[in-house]
Amino acid sequence: MDETADDPDTLLASATARASEGLVAAADGLIWAALSSVGGKLLRTPICPRSERARAREIQPAALHTELKVDPGQVEQYRLLDGVWRRVPEIAACYGLSPECLTASLDSYAHCGPRRAGSISGWRGSSR
Repeated sequence: MDETADDPDTLLASATARASEGLVAAADGLIWAALSSVGGKLLRTPICPRSERARAREIQPAALHTELKVDPGQVEQYRLLDGVWRRVPEIAACYGLSPECLTASLDSYAHCGPRRAGSISGWRGSSR
């Protein structure tokens, strides 16, 4: 049994005592902004065929991943999540969390959360 008084190194463990509606809202905003960025990038990749781009532009960018099949390898291949966590250090500091831990948690959720059509998930549960 671990009886150390050190701070836990996981987001869930470190945030449990300090979790608040504000933190949840901040995480929601970070995920929504990330998915919006991903949607814009998807429109410029072969994942969204040119013949479908006009229709895809009618879909909210943050929900586009629910309409397109995105394989896990394509997330890295097209750098879909690159740069989407720029504000994490600022948000983490506001809530006394580790920026690295918050980034890892958000990145993990974005890759593995509840899935729709693709491998990038929607925090707000966007529907088709």
